[in-house]
Amino acid sequence: MNKPKPMPFTPANYAASCLPAAAPGHKCQTRRLIKAAVPCDGPELPTVSALAAELERGRYCRWKPGDVFYWSNEPIVICELIQYDDARAARFGVAGEVWFVRNDKEVTHTVVPARTKFPAKTGKRWPGRVLPVEWARPERWRVTAVRAHQLVYTSKADASAEGITMVDRGGANGFVYPGHYPAFWEPVAAYRAQWTALHGKWDSDAFVWAITYERIA
Repeated sequence: MNKPKPMPFTPANYAASCLPAAAPGHKCQTRRLIKAAVPCDGPELPTVSALAAELERGRYCRWKPGDVFYWSNEPIVICELIQYDDARAARFGVAGEVWFVRNDKEVTHTVVPARTKFPAKTGKRWPGRVLPVEWARPERWRVTAVRAHQLVYTSKADASAEGITMVDRGGANGFVYPGHYPAFWEPVAAYRAQWTALHGKWDSDAFVWAITYERIA
């Protein structure tokens, strides 16, 4: 397995990504804005294979098929730390032990990897992006495809892959995005509302990487 990379999600999108593949609201795709200027002819950018060299250098997109990732932006609060002395650390191959709280209620006990700078404070809220991968939740996903397009070309299939699901709205169907209600009349409208909530605005001309993935652990 490739070394896992961190991927930021909202809690609702993380939960939707954990759903079984056949479950309503299952999320298997995420989008990231393309911030670099990339040559383009028409609505579709060059394929990932055509940009392979640039992708390897991280010029355009840091994700490529085969990459493995984990949810990285869940904050924790460290409750207690035990730092091993040099002899014990060498014997067990870890720097110590830690107890921390996730989601304000889930207590986890694990080790502090030897390569990790030992946290100095308890009672502090630590952002997930600065924590060792061993402290992240155990779920793992693998990127299966990467493509580029403009937001205006987001399809109903794209919205469904983003976790948009249909609900009964008093006899009429509606569509909601993960963690949100009320419903929208059309799936792309629901995804547009989700994008706006996360990014502040919907720019139809903006180019994005659509990253499709599957759960592997």
